[in-house]
Amino acid sequence: MISVTDTDIDRSYTILALVGVCRAASQYMEDQSGNNSTLSGHLTSTLRHVQELSYQTHDLLEKIQRQEAKP
Repeated sequence: MISVTDTDIDRSYTILALVGVCRAASQYMEDQSGNNSTLSGHLTSTLRHVQELSYQTHDLLEKIQRQEAKP
């Protein structure tokens, strides 16, 4: 049986935070005028998708952990 530990949840929170920082940085780059706006726009879109997937995965981990904790 696979179980979800507190370390798994902490790792997921770390991933979510790192993706959030990268997304904010790419959004800032996109908002600046210049040649990099198209590239940073694609980066922002990609990071937005990764962030959404990460949240879904994190929510699932927490749900599994709660179910395992029930007597």
